[in-house]
Amino acid sequence: MYIDPATGVPFRRNINIELQRAAQPLTMAEFKTITLDQFKNIHDYRESTEGPTTLSGLAAYRIVWQGSLPGAQTLRFLSEWTVVRGQAWLVTYTSDPGRFDAALGNVDRLIESIRLPSVT
Repeated sequence: MYIDPATGVPFRRNINIELQRAAQPLTMAEFKTITLDQFKNIHDYRESTEGPTTLSGLAAYRIVWQGSLPGAQTLRFLSEWTVVRGQAWLVTYTSDPGRFDAALGNVDRLIESIRLPSVT
């Protein structure tokens, strides 16, 4: 996890990398369906781009979207994931909309540098 330093901005941009263990092994298609269904429950959900990519040299999926939780400010997200041995790795970059693009080049370089461990 990375979080911007507290500098008086309304939202501290952050990047999270997490292993989402499933009770049953998942395919990329199954995880995509589950994930996009969850995103669509977000208030004011709007997708801007989505499509295949690679993550740690593996086939992956990437979506850039925007939304908010009830009573919260609108945020922009970049979510990228892959499935290794039936378990999903998810990388998420979150920012306020006004500063999202400013860090996107650095975020992309960070994501390209990720080397995921095998899942046992």
